[in-house]
Amino acid sequence: NAIGGVCYALVLMDRECKHLYTYGLQNLKEQSLLQAVNEFIKDISGKPAHMIADQDRKLIGGEVASFLESPLNPTGTQNNATMVSGAPDHRQSQIGLVEKGWKIVTSMTRNWLASNHMLMQFWWFALKYATQVYNYMPIKYKDMIITPHKLVYKGKPDYRNLFPIFSVAYVKRYKDGTKKRQKLNQVIKCIVLGNDSKSDGRLFYVPKTKSLIGSADYAIDHIPLAGAVFNLDYDGHIDFSVLSPSTPNE
Repeated sequence: NAIGGVCYALVLMDRECKHLYTYGLQNLKEQSLLQAVNEFIKDISGKPAHMIADQDRKLIGGEVASFLESPLNPTGTQNNATMVSGAPDHRQSQIGLVEKGWKIVTSMTRNWLASNHMLMQFWWFALKYATQVYNYMPIKYKDMIITPHKLVYKGKPDYRNLFPIFSVAYVKRYKDGTKKRQKLNQVIKCIVLGNDSKSDGRLFYVPKTKSLIGSADYAIDHIPLAGAVFNLDYDGHIDFSVLSPSTPNE
């Protein structure tokens, strides 16, 4: 399991824009999948017109498919229903785009973990960041060179969001006083994990307390290996695989 409890990842791709989406799953139960699908719908501001998966009944059957095929949003408002279908046998090329994207982001994930001597428990943060990097990479679209990010959000990527993941960082901590913001006489040594979704700062892992914190006041030292600095027991190569339709719900 990754830090935070993530065990699996749901990977989706916009076939037109080649934009990749990844969502963490704690298990393969329908409730966990429904939560991830709801996050996806929120990210794209509505249900997709068509969703193609493999023959896994967890996605093309049961509550997930019923929810997508319903014309109602989670809030009860009307919306277009999604046509859910599975790629037929011997025609899995219909989902080949997302599999190609999956290979790219998992390759980046493995390289970052290995080059920084990080534990496999950090795989989810590397995969999530790799997805962001993937969407910033240029593609050919209708005789144009453009990024999936720009196609979806109609604006250029903010490359300031890119940084050396798993670098050693020094985070300043503050407390709020009654009259003014007072700085704590403390700097915490951490590991950079990614962008903090709840603020405009970064997300950090504190090995001493095994906790996650977010901050916009920090300094990064990208030279030393985080695994060596914090004496992490590097556990070697990590392998990723695509779950088969026969994988049980856990």
